[in-house]
Amino acid sequence: MSARLGTLLLYAFFALFLAWPVGHVLHGAFAAPDGGLSLRAFGMLARNDVLLESIGNSLLVAAAATTLCTLLCFPLAHLFVSREFRGKTVLQALLLSALVLPPFVAAIGVRQLFARFGSVNLALLRAGLVDTPIDFLGGHPLAGVIALETLHLYPILFLNLAAALANVDPSLHEAAEAAGAGRWTRWRRVTLPLVLPGWFAGAIVVFIFALTDVGSPLVFDVHGLAAVQILDRALEGSRDPVGYALVVVVLLLCAGLFLAGRRLTAREAASQGVKGSTLARARPLGAAGRWLGLPALGLLALLTLLPHVSIAALAFSGSWFFSVLPQELTTRHMGEVLTHPIAYLGVRNSLVYASLATVIDLVLGLSIAWLAVRRGGRAARGLDLLATLPLAVPGVVLAFGYSGAWIGTPLERWLDPARGALLLLVIGYSVRRLPYVVRAADAGLRQVPVALEEAARNLGASGPTTLRRVTIPLLAGNLVAGGLLAFSFAMLEVSESLVLAPVKADYPIAKAIYLLLGDIAEGPQVACAMGLIGTALLAYSLLVAGRLLGRSLGELFRA
Repeated sequence: MSARLGTLLLYAFFALFLAWPVGHVLHGAFAAPDGGLSLRAFGMLARNDVLLESIGNSLLVAAAATTLCTLLCFPLAHLFVSREFRGKTVLQALLLSALVLPPFVAAIGVRQLFARFGSVNLALLRAGLVDTPIDFLGGHPLAGVIALETLHLYPILFLNLAAALANVDPSLHEAAEAAGAGRWTRWRRVTLPLVLPGWFAGAIVVFIFALTDVGSPLVFDVHGLAAVQILDRALEGSRDPVGYALVVVVLLLCAGLFLAGRRLTAREAASQGVKGSTLARARPLGAAGRWLGLPALGLLALLTLLPHVSIAALAFSGSWFFSVLPQELTTRHMGEVLTHPIAYLGVRNSLVYASLATVIDLVLGLSIAWLAVRRGGRAARGLDLLATLPLAVPGVVLAFGYSGAWIGTPLERWLDPARGALLLLVIGYSVRRLPYVVRAADAGLRQVPVALEEAARNLGASGPTTLRRVTIPLLAGNLVAGGLLAFSFAMLEVSESLVLAPVKADYPIAKAIYLLLGDIAEGPQVACAMGLIGTALLAYSLLVAGRLLGRSLGELFRA
């Protein structure tokens, strides 16, 4: 296949499965009853107090989570980059463990701990510290969502800030110090301007994720957020123009922030030129750091691990009602993951959906990265941008578009959720997780000498043979890393799983977990067992990806 034909096919894929559903949403928002264009839906949205409040709440949650992540990660990244101390590797692993527990699953553990008669309230009552249970979640539901989003997302910002700080040339600090600049002035005038692009790239991802997450608000029964309002309309099959207008507002906000972040970071990278070739040597941690910094790190690690511990305890609990700790332990629920009708279907279906989506991502990701790195040009750069755009298109927006984009078209028989979710979820998962594979393959290709491929071609090898015998073996580590991440995150995808699988036989893991939470008998325990298995899979994937990609892992979680 020629490069030109491959490029056209890739553009056709994005046109059909990214541009078309987004265009469907835009048409629903701007279409007038007479067939023309109108802003009537946006006027109706501006007069809908419930939806306006949901937008305001979502912006508040996203801004608060991003601010808290920033306040946590600047000193955290500085400490890990510039100081050496005992237990540094273990502490960093504990802090990054927040990435392996999706908010949807973590919220279940937090609910068990902080419910009106959860472990924390029962412990306070028994200790005599309170007379009546504190309504942690019901009294301030948005605060609970903000706390959970912060605990889940701060590692993304930490990875970006740590990489940015590590790349600051120490000679710049030395020059500023020789010129008489104090520590605060050096940080403000030298360090901060150099790390701001890294912060901005990570902060945008944190903001978008917090703005569009639907899993944790659903578990906390918080419906006054824009993403949840969109999800509710998608599940109801509503074609209300106001709903389309809400989707467009969220989409434009996320896409605008994402594109601004890419432009800013690209401009800053170009203006900074070559990075310093020497790295600052980490110094031993001082007494103040040992007495103040390490206890703070320990507390943060404890808070990060609390949802993990709660999920594991629920998964292995035989009975846990009105007690601080489980009353008995059992492994029965882990076995029920493969015998419970809903849980078994969820695991089986998600394995099929995620596996097929990963195969598609590997083929598309390698093709796009090869065109971008080896061919270049506007067409290749456009493909690279399209492959990265799903980071800016929230899952709930894409699910809303997919749920009705092909109704009334020749593709309806294959892409109507009511007729079967297989193809729709496989494509949806692959589009959403494609950026991980593209970036991993792109990073690997830039490290593979072109001379090796040219040598193979000079010896008579065809293009496909060169790719199969030379390029792919050298990229194996990067492809495995990107593929594992795509597979794991597809297994735990929430928005598309809830919307695009209305039939029980098609339920993926996320929908099975959500439905099991409503079973007051042993549903939450089985749901936690499923979440624990998914968490273990994601932890393994991140571990392998981290070893294969090294510090480049942070590049997968930035705008």
